[in-house]
Amino acid sequence: MKRTVWTVTTVLVVLAWLATLLVFGMVNRNLDRTVSVLEAENEELQQQVQQLEEQVDDLQEQLYQKEHSLLESVEYTIGELVEGTNKVKVNLRLYPKVTAKAMQLRIYANHTPLTLVREQDAFVGTLELDLFAQSHDEPIWVTAETEAGTLREMLPEDELCMLYQGYLPQLKVAGSESAESSTDGTTRFTARFAAEYPEGKPVTFTKFTVVETVNGIESEPRDATADWFLNETTGRYELSHSLNVSQEDAVEVTLCAEDSLGYIHQVYILFQNHADPDQGTEDVWGTEHITDPNGKEVA
Repeated sequence: MKRTVWTVTTVLVVLAWLATLLVFGMVNRNLDRTVSVLEAENEELQQQVQQLEEQVDDLQEQLYQKEHSLLESVEYTIGELVEGTNKVKVNLRLYPKVTAKAMQLRIYANHTPLTLVREQDAFVGTLELDLFAQSHDEPIWVTAETEAGTLREMLPEDELCMLYQGYLPQLKVAGSESAESSTDGTTRFTARFAAEYPEGKPVTFTKFTVVETVNGIESEPRDATADWFLNETTGRYELSHSLNVSQEDAVEVTLCAEDSLGYIHQVYILFQNHADPDQGTEDVWGTEHITDPNGKEVA
């Protein structure tokens, strides 16, 4: 009898011990998961704090630059294209923070000084700058000469760059559609393009052509000038071009447009019709490329 009681007691102790180990293991796993979650949240929080610190540093730098800047603001408008070049006349209007009676402002671009003319609180002048320059070979400097001395300041690097984006019209891919035919197994592919015109600018597109390239074989250019229409929903001019595409065909639809200054704008859509139904179809939209009247790619 005593032996039976002892055996039962031993079994109960072992079971209790096993249960304790099981509970301890579960608690330990939960604790590990909780620690992992807390570590992940802490890392995310540190990243957010770092981003906020960087934003604060940037804001402080901007405030410092503005506080110690010579200029209150810089305004400019783009004028006429300089004949025979890719340069435009840029009409500048600079507003110094403080003006003095004997103050003179000069601007230095491409090592050439230009003395600005005073108009009340502003100083105005005209520069000739590259329409397509992504950056300037040399910084553009502004100097202010007063009775107290000379102040010198560099315009921001991104100021007066890539002027063509607000001057020339632009071609864009507006979308694409494909629908499989139930009769001959081909796919009807439609490429849609859009033309956007900067407000108040006189440069317009004058001619459009479409070229189809199927499996490397290019078609003759087709005049598509009359195909444009005003999309009242988007408020922009659009063109649609459709063709039937067989299985395994690779198609490129290229739209070329000539503007009133002689620049050629080009954009394309690549379309692949896979034979494997699981792969389906895919298309790639190209960005706009621009060549000048002499055939040089400028953007």
